Amino acid sequence: MLSAGFSFSKLKNNVSIDGVDVGGLNVFDAEKRVNDNFIEKLKTKTFSLIIDEHIYNFYYPDIAADTNISQTVRIAEKERKNNVNYSISAKYYIRDLDKIIDAAAYEISAAPKDAQVAFNPNGYNMFQITDGVNGKQLNKRKLAIEIQTALNKGAEFLNFKCDIIYPKINEEILRKSTYLRARFSTAFENSSIERKHNIALSLASVNGTVLEPDRQFSFNAVVGKRTEERGYKLAKIIINGKFEDGIGGGVCQSSTTIYNCALLADLEIIKYTRHTIPVSYVPLSFDAMVNSGGSDMAFKNDSGGYIFIKAYTRNDNAVAEIYGIKLPPGLKIERESILKNTLPAPPEKVEKDIKKEYPELLPGQQLLTENSREGYESEGYLNYYRYGVLEKRVLLRKDKYPPQRGLIIEGTNDG
Repeated sequence: MLSAGFSFSKLKNNVSIDGVDVGGLNVFDAEKRVNDNFIEKLKTKTFSLIIDEHIYNFYYPDIAADTNISQTVRIAEKERKNNVNYSISAKYYIRDLDKIIDAAAYEISAAPKDAQVAFNPNGYNMFQITDGVNGKQLNKRKLAIEIQTALNKGAEFLNFKCDIIYPKINEEILRKSTYLRARFSTAFENSSIERKHNIALSLASVNGTVLEPDRQFSFNAVVGKRTEERGYKLAKIIINGKFEDGIGGGVCQSSTTIYNCALLADLEIIKYTRHTIPVSYVPLSFDAMVNSGGSDMAFKNDSGGYIFIKAYTRNDNAVAEIYGIKLPPGLKIERESILKNTLPAPPEKVEKDIKKEYPELLPGQQLLTENSREGYESEGYLNYYRYGVLEKRVLLRKDKYPPQRGLIIEGTNDG
């Protein structure tokens, strides 16, 4: 028994659909004949997708289509005239296109590679720059639309280009960061061999430092702990206003040299500590004491580009050079130290030689072992000149170097 709605009426004579004669056939046979003919045509259809240098070829059954054959046959069934030809429409597509595009994107897409710089501060050519490599990204949504459009326009191929992704850092950016922004040196010709060694060793740790934009430089982090195991020697250091022997003596001159160079390079100082007494190698308010226990010197690379630091000793001088983006045309930065007040030296403290460290001293005899020192109040400024004209004067810091009480030893040896 047949279900209601089925019809076995036949199409009129000489009725054709898509060039196929279906006259005299019932709708089911007509639909099958037209569909078989369409499939045979579909089997001859090819499509090539070219993405840059990659080629993907598609054939039946990967190429498929949605047609209106069924609807057209039913329209033709109602036709009362002979010798009528009906056309069909088809919407072509590629099966599993999303998966195919995802696979192509995985194969083709590539992240960009930033330009690289090799900084060799001791070489003839300090900077060796390798240019970056462009990346590429497949615009999957755009590709799917263009494939669909090309197929249904009868195109046999589609040439598609990936989107280019440019590196964030290219050769030009790095090249602009290789200019000398500032150079500063301090002298240590009167220092001991051990102190000179410590200065050279600590500067060697800093030499070759590369600082990315917005990153901070920490002297202690770069140089590390000053220990005998790491090659540092015993030399004079300042402790509580007095010169005493300590491992790593002289390293403060290295940090101070780099600190002043960073100032002249117009970099933002993050951290510094003054000495308890003035040092001879820089003016007041321009020293930067460090120790492994916590006092650090740090600055931020706010130059907008990379910063490269060269640090070394030459002819009894500690030298720091900072390379980066050129300072603005005509700009020159100078330091200015101002002594605001001199604090009188207190009288020396008298201590009896209880431990008998000075057996040559008789009772009542005294020996001056350390002079009292004046103290100072000072200010440090940076003066910004543009083509020789002072544009601004910036107060960096205010310091107080307290006066230091000397020491007189009084003898206790009564013979």
